[in-house]
Order: sequence, then C-alpha cells, then structure tokens
Amino acid sequence: DEFEEWQKAKLKMSAREYKQIEWQSQHRALTSMPQHLHRFAIWYIYHWLPSGRRKKINYPAEDNRCPLCGREDEKSSHFLRCGHNAMKKTFKDLLGNLRTLFTTEKVAMAPASRILARLNEWRTEDETRDEERVNGFSCENFPDGRIERTISQNLRIVGGTEWQDAAHIATKIVMVVLEGAAKMWGARCQLASNASVTGLTLGRK
Repeated sequence: DEFEEWQKAKLKMSAREYKQIEWQSQHRALTSMPQHLHRFAIWYIYHWLPSGRRKKINYPAEDNRCPLCGREDEKSSHFLRCGHNAMKKTFKDLLGNLRTLFTTEKVAMAPASRILARLNEWRTEDETRDEERVNGFSCENFPDGRIERTISQNLRIVGGTEWQDAAHIATKIVMVVLEGAAKMWGARCQLASNASVTGLTLGRK
C-alpha cells in the first residue's frame, strides 16, 4: 500500500528486507505508549531527531558534530553509540532493563543471549556499517525498534510446560528499546546543555 511504499523508501529497505521485519510488534508498542514517548519514538524511528546531520541539512551553517564526543556528521542514532562516558552508562542501563525483562518473562536463554550480545557488538561497530544487513540480525533494525521475523519466531518463553506467545515478548522488547533510546536522547540533550532548543520536548505532559 501507499504507506508501505513510503516506509520502504524512508528506511531505505528493499521489498525483501521489509518483509523480514515483524512489523506488528513495533505497531503494538507504539500504540500502547504514552503520548510523550510515542512522539519521541516516531521522530527516532524515522530519523527526524535534530541530530548534527539533520540540523546541517536544514541549516547549512550549523555544526554537524556530536556535541558530546565531537564525531563528525552526527547521525540520528549516534547517541546510542556515543563515546561519552555518561552515554556508555545509559546504554548499559538499557541492556540491564532488557536482561530484567528476559528474566521476568522467562525468555529462553539462547535468543536472549543472542540479542544482548548483538547489541553490545552493534554499539562498538563502525557506524558506516549501518547500511549493511546481516542475515537474521541487521546492524540497524533492532536498535531502531524493529525485530526481524527470524528473531521473533525464536522468542520462546518457558514457564514449566507453558509457552507464551512470542508476539507478546517481542512487543515488550521494542518498548524497552524505545524507552531506553528516549532516556539516552534526553541525557544527550541535557549534557549538551541544549535541551530547550532540540525541537522536541520529551517531558511528560
């Protein structure tokens, strides 16, 4: 449909890549979020956050560097990988929240460990690799709140002899990732002392 075509173009996805995503988990997470978090998530998912790169596009005279670590051409998702010590700590907090979720929901060890390990790897990779796609786990999809079907199908939740719907845990994972990203963006703006001019208010209304 028209929205799907727009989304593929905006996210630079081929039809094959698009079909690999379990979109319902992201949709369920977005529709269940409070308004202030939903607003952030949309800006973040579609790369509309006022990062250095975005500001440079809109205002050519602006500096496109990360205000915390000085990296040139600050991408919308750079704050998740920023080398500033405070940003490293907030990323560890995000991973800790995922570990808590996996434990609380009794997610099978294999997929839980894979997700955590891949996120750690992603954070230390060269950002120029973000356009690459890795079978079963892309460099960029998961941190942007998108889960590949190959992952969601393996999100087994073990509780005695009962198995919980994988869609349930996939939605919760997306929620934790986007909540963590919102906290990190807020920390980035506060540290840069420009929270009032980011163009996006994350305060609870």
